Amino acid sequence: MWDAAFAIEEQARQLSRHFKVSTVVIARRAVELNLSDWQQFLRSMLKNGRRGNTCVNRRRGDFYRTSALRNSKTLTKAVLATTFEGKLLLRDAGHILGVAPSKLKQLASTVYGK
Repeated sequence: MWDAAFAIEEQARQLSRHFKVSTVVIARRAVELNLSDWQQFLRSMLKNGRRGNTCVNRRRGDFYRTSALRNSKTLTKAVLATTFEGKLLLRDAGHILGVAPSKLKQLASTVYGK
C-alpha cells in the first residue's frame, strides 16, 4: 500500500488510520522494508513533534469498557453482581477482573450504563 510518490509523513498518516497503529510504527516499518530511508524517518519524526511521536491519538480508550470486553461482559456482570450482593470480597473481584477494588463501582457504572 506504500506509494513512494508521497512524503513519508503523508504515507504514515494515511496508513496509520488504515492499520490502526501509530505513524511511528508505519514509518519505522517502511524503513525496515526499505520503502524509506532512516534519514527521512528521523527528519519526519523531528519535524512533526517531540520525541518523534507524530501520531499520538487525540482520543483515548476507555479502560473500563476495554476491561469489560476483555473479561467478557457476562463474566464482568456476574462478578460485579456477586460482589455487590456481598458474596465476594472486593479484593477478589478486583483480582478476577484486573481492576483495583476501589474502581469496581466505576467499572459497574460503565458496564451497566449508569
